[in-house]
Amino acid sequence: MRKNYMFLAAACVALGITACGQKKSETAPVPSTQTETAQESAAETETAETKESSQAEEEAEEKTVTGRVTGVEDTVITLSGQNDLEYQIDLADANTAGSLEVGEGDQIMVTFMDDDQEIKKAESYDILTSAAQEGEQDPVIAGEITDAAMNTIALEAESGNTYHFSTLIAQKVTGDSGIVVGENVEITYLGSLPGEGEEGTALRVTTEEAAGDAAATYKTLEGAFVSADDGTILLEADNGEEFSFQNTEDLDVSEIAPGDRVVLTYNGSLTNGEAVAEELELAD
Repeated sequence: MRKNYMFLAAACVALGITACGQKKSETAPVPSTQTETAQESAAETETAETKESSQAEEEAEEKTVTGRVTGVEDTVITLSGQNDLEYQIDLADANTAGSLEVGEGDQIMVTFMDDDQEIKKAESYDILTSAAQEGEQDPVIAGEITDAAMNTIALEAESGNTYHFSTLIAQKVTGDSGIVVGENVEITYLGSLPGEGEEGTALRVTTEEAAGDAAATYKTLEGAFVSADDGTILLEADNGEEFSFQNTEDLDVSEIAPGDRVVLTYNGSLTNGEAVAEELELAD
């Protein structure tokens, strides 16, 4: 009888140990409401990030700017000029049709996404004039004509600043409409931009209407022939200023006398004194 009690007690102990082991190994289930809340929170975060990304893409607009390269550091250029604003643009991944390297003094047209980044990423660019190939060029500014008289013009640049220029000696490429208030225009000018109350010297005025004309592809200056010697041609413009041109083409001036009114076609920069004469003929 005592043995039976001993067996029964052992069995009870064994059952107790098994029961305890089962309770310890069981893991409390996570309530379904907590799982759903976590999933919803992750989905909301992902949606918010997607919306922010989409909004940033919508706010960034594709922009095309033409200007002069004033600095080059690795693949990043500083561009300024035509629109009176300055940009830093990375050309590393940009498409281009040419094989020339971009350098300081080049005039280029570049398309980029105008976002809130300090350095814009270029999508494509074209070198319009290469300083390495053609020498320095005179600066150019673009904008809208806000006032025009016989020999003066006022231009409002994209920056909102207004500049005044004398057009007395300027080559005018204006098509049939001429210089009209409200017309978009590019002005090639001498030296630096005029300050407030000052008047700059326009060397060429090209309206948007006439930008595709043949006359927009070359530069001319009309004035009185002064002299030609030592490989240099000297011309006096109508404002009384004399300009010197290199005669590397050895142009024939034997039939032109001092004082004759002439038209000189040139390349390079009058601002830097590096203009090269390409053609010289008597004015009509």
